[in-house]
Amino acid sequence: SFAAMTASASDAVLLAPAYRTLPRMLELQAAKYGDRKLLSCAGNAWTYRDARDIAAGRAASLRAAGVSAGDRVAILCSNRLEMLEIILGCGWIGAIAVPINTAAMGPQIGYYLSNSGACLFAIEAQFVERLAHVSEGLASLRSIWVISAGALPSGTMPPMQAMPPRAKPIAPAPIAPGDTLAIIYTSGTTGPSKGVMCPHAQYY
Repeated sequence: SFAAMTASASDAVLLAPAYRTLPRMLELQAAKYGDRKLLSCAGNAWTYRDARDIAAGRAASLRAAGVSAGDRVAILCSNRLEMLEIILGCGWIGAIAVPINTAAMGPQIGYYLSNSGACLFAIEAQFVERLAHVSEGLASLRSIWVISAGALPSGTMPPMQAMPPRAKPIAPAPIAPGDTLAIIYTSGTTGPSKGVMCPHAQYY
């Protein structure tokens, strides 16, 4: 009904264009909605406040791994909270998330890593075996985080480690709405996939 639409619109959190960045969005929503449930996935749930705190904590662990503003973090992961956590953590410190289609195989994965210039690669354990067929892009990585890790192969370059726990939350980096939050690759049906640079404001 029109009344319901009006109520919904009046309850919306509005940000002026100059402030449409991921950290600002998370902070404002946390302040307004607090412990209200934001999402649930595989039996786990986040509140709006959780989303802000998790982003800040994951950002701290990314920074401890040497990731800084402008760095690219590739992610090969199915639909699970860890993927969202890394994307939000990247956005909190001005790093750029590079999610990779889970259908990608060795040569494609290598292309995405090389083309994006990723410095860290977070990969779900079920996909690790695909790295045996990756011939490019690995040399520029500082490390590989394995999500839901079991036994990890030894002697790999770069070394693999289980995704570290979140660290003590840190303050967000200064970010502009036009700064890149994610690079999303096209399907590549007419040639090599193109990386589409998506700014923070796009996600508002």
